[in-house]
Order: sequence, then structure tokens, then C-alpha cells
Amino acid sequence: MKKKILFFLGVVFGKWILKFLYGTSRWHIEGDGQIEKLRAEGRSIIFAIWHGNLLPGYMYVADKQPYGVAGKHGDAEIISRIAIKLG
Repeated sequence: MKKKILFFLGVVFGKWILKFLYGTSRWHIEGDGQIEKLRAEGRSIIFAIWHGNLLPGYMYVADKQPYGVAGKHGDAEIISRIAIKLG
């Protein structure tokens, strides 16, 4: 029961927590011009992001209708649901 409650809270509040963390942090993105050039050409881009860098990587592309792949672990389900809420 406790696990279900934590899962629910993570999904419900996760979006707002991530937006707060991203909005109050400083990020330096290398190669941003190259990424935008590829997007303008209509080319696909693959980002490989590990857990510790998930927030800045995903938030950078959240408004660009990304597709994501996640594992089968319970944490991946929470992350997937939050990503859907973010866009």
C-alpha cells in the first residue's frame, strides 16, 4: 500500500518538482546550435541520457515532442508518466 501511495505522489507532484528544479538551476548546453540545425532540417536526433543527467536532458527537449524509451523498473514507470505530463 505504501508503495502505491508513493508511486501516486511521485506521478502527481513529480512534474512540478522537476519544473521547479529545472527552473532554478543553471544549465550549459554544448552543441545547441548543431541540435537546432538538425531539427530545422527535419532530421531525427537521438539523446542517450543516464539517470543522473535525465532532468536537464529531458527538460531541454520536453517542448519539442520527444519520444522516449524506458526500462521495466518501477522508477521507469514513474519517469514515463511524468514525461507524458511534461509534454
